[in-house]
Amino acid sequence: MKQFLLGLLIILLIGAISFFFWNKKNISLVTPSFKNVISPTMQVENKKETDIFVPYWTITNNPLQIQKYDKIIYFGITASHNGINTSDDGYTHIQPFVAQTQGKQTILCITLTNQDFNDSLLENKQLQQKIINESISIAKENSFSGILLNFEFNALGFEQVIKNINDFYQLASSSIKKDNLSFYTTVYGDTFYRSRPYDIKKIASLSDSIFVMAYDLHKANGDPGPNFPLNSEDYDIKKMTEDFLQKISASKLVIVFGMYGYDWKVTDNASSIGKGTAITDSEVIAKFYPNCPFDDCKIKNDSISAETNILYSVKNQKHSLWFETLGSVNKKQQYLFSKNVTSTAFWAYSYF
Repeated sequence: MKQFLLGLLIILLIGAISFFFWNKKNISLVTPSFKNVISPTMQVENKKETDIFVPYWTITNNPLQIQKYDKIIYFGITASHNGINTSDDGYTHIQPFVAQTQGKQTILCITLTNQDFNDSLLENKQLQQKIINESISIAKENSFSGILLNFEFNALGFEQVIKNINDFYQLASSSIKKDNLSFYTTVYGDTFYRSRPYDIKKIASLSDSIFVMAYDLHKANGDPGPNFPLNSEDYDIKKMTEDFLQKISASKLVIVFGMYGYDWKVTDNASSIGKGTAITDSEVIAKFYPNCPFDDCKIKNDSISAETNILYSVKNQKHSLWFETLGSVNKKQQYLFSKNVTSTAFWAYSYF
C-alpha cells in the first residue's frame, strides 16, 4: 500500500513539473499583444475642425443651422472713444444669438475696422484697457468661451507701429486669459504678400489660434480675379500657407474662407470699370442658376484657381464675376490637410 501511494505521488509530481515547463514555453499564447495599442507618444491624426462666423445681421427668428460646426463666432461688437458701443446692432443682437447657440462653443468678436479710430486707439492704452475689460464682462455674462480680436490696420510696417500693435495684443491677451477666457486674433491672408504691420510670430505666441482671412486677395477696387486662388503665378493659398507656417505652428492656424465674390464691370480687354460689387454665394446661385438669364453668359470652373468665373453682359456692358464655392473650398482644404492645417472656418453664415 505504501509503495502504491509513493508511486502515485511520484507520477503526480512528474506531471506537475511537465505542465509547468510546457506552459512556460507557450506563455505567448495567452499573453495579450500590445503591438497595435496606441501609446501616449504615438502620433494620431489631428481632428479636423470647422468653425463659422455668424454676423449680427443674419440673426432672425429662424433657427440657426449651426449643428455641424465646432466653434460659432459672433460678429460682433464694436467700439468708440467711450468704449464698447452698446447702442450698436452688434451689441443688441447678442441675446438672440445666445438664445440660439445653447450647448455650442461660442466666441465673441471685437470688430475694429475703422482706420482712423484704430490709429488713435494704438496711442491710447487707457481706452484699450476699457474696451478689453468691457468685452470680458460681456463675454462672461453671455457664456462665451473666448474673445476674438479683429483689429484691421493698414500702414507701413515701421518698427514703432509694429510695437504698438504688439503691445495692444499683449494687453488684450493677458487680460482676457486672466479671466479664464481663450484669446484669438484675425490677420489678413495677404499679410506677407502686402507686408502688413503684423508680427505674426509674436501674435501667435499670445493667441490660442490665429484666424487667417484667406479671401479678398483681389480687391473690389482692382481688376477682376479669384477671391484667393489655390494656384497662381503671383500669390495663392499655397504660398500663403508656407509663409504662415514659417512663423506659426499648423495647430494654431485657422484658415477662413470667404463665401462670396465680386462682380466687376469690365472693358473688352477685361480691365475693371469702377469698383466691383460684393455678392454672396447664395445671391450668385439665385441670380445665375440653374439657367443664366444674361447675354453671352459663360460659367467656368477655373482649374488653376479652383474658383468659379462668370462672364456675362447686360445691355452690352460686359461683367466678370469671381467667387468661392464649396467645391473650391474642398480643394483648398485638401491642400491644407496635407500641411497638417486641420482647422478652417467660413465667412459667413447665410452667405452660402
